[in-house]
Amino acid sequence: MNKKNLIRNGVSAVTFGACYALISYLFDKTVDVAEIVVSTVAYFVIMSLLYLIAPKLRK
Repeated sequence: MNKKNLIRNGVSAVTFGACYALISYLFDKTVDVAEIVVSTVAYFVIMSLLYLIAPKLRK
């Protein structure tokens, strides 16, 4: 995985975390920071793994 894709996945994960926090605030009027951080990190890891696995599945 090159640096460009890591940056893209990082920005995508932060955007996901921000959207998750906004939706959580709109519905519950509270934001659990630990839950947001865990879900953001999990999203980053999953997207990075999928980036590595997808080319192998195509072949």
